[in-house]
Amino acid sequence: MSKALQTRNKIISAAVQQIAGEDFFHRLRLERIAEKAGISEATIHYHFGTKDDFAKSVWQSVVDEREPYSLPKFYEEHKELLKDRAGQCKFIQLMLRNYRDFFRHGKSKSYRRLLRVFFLENMGFDNGRRKHVEQYFLGELLVFHRICKEISGLDDLYYSSMLFLFTMQPLAFAHVHLSGVRSLEKETRQPLSRHEKIIERHAENALMFHLGLLDDSMAAEIRMSEYYT
Repeated sequence: MSKALQTRNKIISAAVQQIAGEDFFHRLRLERIAEKAGISEATIHYHFGTKDDFAKSVWQSVVDEREPYSLPKFYEEHKELLKDRAGQCKFIQLMLRNYRDFFRHGKSKSYRRLLRVFFLENMGFDNGRRKHVEQYFLGELLVFHRICKEISGLDDLYYSSMLFLFTMQPLAFAHVHLSGVRSLEKETRQPLSRHEKIIERHAENALMFHLGLLDDSMAAEIRMSEYYT
């Protein structure tokens, strides 16, 4: 690896850590990143150009980290399951596990938290929404909409957007938080894996119900069993 590439990677890593450590209303602070990377701000501009170009490079590193777990990739690899009802149920279960696996894998906690921050940004909590980030999440949402349409015939993008907002995104937030709350195990005397399972079952039941794969009585039975199994 060339020295220039090593320096770029070092800067990107420092940026991810800095942004992921901020509160929801984060900002790209070049002086803090330079200090963390042990370089000058001028070095950042030398390698990345403008601040906006740098922000896009940081975001691209997040995209690259998530790519093996992305929804478009998952869909292409598993779309054959959508041909029948049993396969559709299996597809949803695997999709949620795939979603969870990104937030569980140990390569970089900062990347996982940073993706969560960007989720919040694109829910409208931050006035500084970035178009390249918004386009990425739109791409994920459109694939989710396609999945909903293939399963239930639903062709309402607003409805599938709300379904994504209230099932998939909270799942991401919950896994990020649970991974950092070890005290929860002591307080409840239960392993975190059980809490994660409850979260996943809730998302799975919600998706299957809204997509017509569960009726009211089946959904009620599953909800009750979550707390006794």
